[in-house]
Amino acid sequence: MMRNFFGVVTRHWLSLVGATIALLAFVLMVMLVAIELSGFQGGPYLGILTYMVLPMLLAGGLVLIPIGALLR
Repeated sequence: MMRNFFGVVTRHWLSLVGATIALLAFVLMVMLVAIELSGFQGGPYLGILTYMVLPMLLAGGLVLIPIGALLR
């Protein structure tokens, strides 16, 4: 199952870009939530980035993966 997923992701460049965007957005979201939970007061723009922009990037990257798979 996992081997098939990696094969689908790496067959088309669009799927690979989508997986990269989704992975980076997820890692950044986890890091920023951890920073906020540790007590850092970053202001309103940190919350906008963490809870609005990065989830949209994650969703966009996840949408690109099947589109690239269909194009292949």
